[in-house]
Parts: sequence; structure tokens; C-alpha cells
Amino acid sequence: MRNLMKPLLLCLGLLLALQVQASTRVLYAGKNQPIGEVETYFMGNELVVTAQVTEVGWCLSASHLYVGEQAPTTSAPGQFPFQHELGCSLSDTYRVNVAAADQYVAYHAVSKQSAHPIGGTVSYMVQFPGDDSYLKAYIDGMGPYDAWCIDIGRSITPGTTYTNCELRSLNDQDLGVVDREENLGYAGWILNQDWSLYPEYSWKEIQAALWKLIDDNPPQNAAGGISWDEAKALEIVNMALQNGVGYTAASFEGLVVLCKNTNGVVNRQITLVAVPVAGFFIGEDTAWAQGSSNWYNSKGNMIGWGSYFLEPYSQP
Repeated sequence: MRNLMKPLLLCLGLLLALQVQASTRVLYAGKNQPIGEVETYFMGNELVVTAQVTEVGWCLSASHLYVGEQAPTTSAPGQFPFQHELGCSLSDTYRVNVAAADQYVAYHAVSKQSAHPIGGTVSYMVQFPGDDSYLKAYIDGMGPYDAWCIDIGRSITPGTTYTNCELRSLNDQDLGVVDREENLGYAGWILNQDWSLYPEYSWKEIQAALWKLIDDNPPQNAAGGISWDEAKALEIVNMALQNGVGYTAASFEGLVVLCKNTNGVVNRQITLVAVPVAGFFIGEDTAWAQGSSNWYNSKGNMIGWGSYFLEPYSQP
């Protein structure tokens, strides 16, 4: 019995040693609108700062972070030492190497509000095939929208309404369930091309190109009830790789639909829905993690409403 208990005790001790004490602060957009939380904790020689959007319809497009042993002297986020471009993300994480000392922290983000319930649960139904896309999609009964499969490994049943589907932005930096997230920007480029100007490419080649860019096991010639010209599909892939770096959506934004089972596991085909750019975002605001200190000018007047806080050092 002693031999069995010793490994268990060692594992328990390891888990206790890895426990961390985290601080959680509200993330406000426009001073008065809570949209999420910012959590900070020390892990070894790192300070981990994680923002999580919890308000449906909001996302973060950029963030700026200050971490230091001295209080920040400027309230200008662009002068903070750490920055992220986030697209339209629901989460954001920094890991900053620090000394074993208390650290001042200021977290700022550019927040956006969408006309679509990003981060929320929607009903979803597809029809197959579309007139000029692989699928026609309906989100909460609205549509039809052009839609595409970016997940060849799962299936979805046309005409069936799924009610446990999470809506995310194509530009989310951390979807976590797409095989090759690094190529999602190229999918956005494909969505924004007027393919009617290139009649040599059908929607079947477009769908094949998306699979080749995003799926770990893309089909070579036929799948999903369709076949295509393989050479032309590869031409679209090459065009996207050459022209899609840092694309700006001109006509269509992308929504990614993740339909889940009762255990919260994505179990239906992940689809990319093209929605018009116009009206996609209905607002933008600055956002700050709630702090305990503000910035003041030489006359003692508060500068803006941003704030920072002191995170006491604690060794896990």
C-alpha cells in the first residue's frame, strides 16, 4: 500500500505547488460598460495577464499592456511596451518575464461591438448546395448567407436546425478548434473576391481551396458530394497565399459557426459564413481593466478614465 500511496502523494504535492493566486478585475468599455474580465497571476518568473470577453456581441481588436516595477508615467496605450493585434478576439493573453517583485499593471484594449451575437449561442441551419457557394446558411432564422465548410472531418445535416451553436469571428486569434488557424486570413481574402469576374473558377474550386488551406487532411480531388478541377483549386490557393496577407475585408466579414453537443464539444461541421461588411460592427470604444490608480496632470486633474494597479508578487 505504501508503494501505491507514495506516487499519489507526490502528484498531490505537485498540484498544490502549482496553485496560483489570481487577481480578477472588470474590463470596461467606454468607462461604464462591463464586457469581460482581466486576470493576473504570477507563474514562476512570468506575470500572466489574460483578458476574457464575456459580454455577447463584443470582441477585442487590439490590446496594450504595461508591466513594470515602477508606476506607468503615461496614460497613452500606444506607448506601453507590449501590444497585440487581435482581429476580433474573445480572449487575449500576455506572459511577461518579471523579477521577483510587485508589478504595476495597466491593460488597455480597443473593443468592438458587432451587430451579430459573437460569443453567444445561436440556432443554425444549412441547405446544400448553394447557388454560388457550398452551403446556404441561416443564423437565428436570418439569411440565406453564402457559407463554406472549413472542417472536412465532421458532417452537418442540411435542413436540420441546430440550437447549441457558438458564433465567432473569422478574425478571432484563438478559435482553438480549426486545424490551421494561421491560414484563416487567406480564407477572408477568398471571401472578398468577386469570383464572377473569373468564370473559369466555380464555387467547387473555391470550396476545395478552402479545405486545402485550412484542413489538416484536405481531399485531393472530390469530397462532400462535389468534385472539382484540382489544378484550378490549387491556383486559388496560390492566389490567396500571394495576396491575402493582412487583408482588409472590403465586402464580406466572416462568421465561424461552432455547433456543439450537450457536453459542449464541437461535433458538427465547422462552417464559415460570409456576411456583409456594412453594419457588421456597430460601435468601437476604448476599454480598460479596472484599476486602483489614475493618471493626473501637473494641475492635479485626472487624465481620461484609464487606470492601473499594483499586483503583489506571490510565488506559486
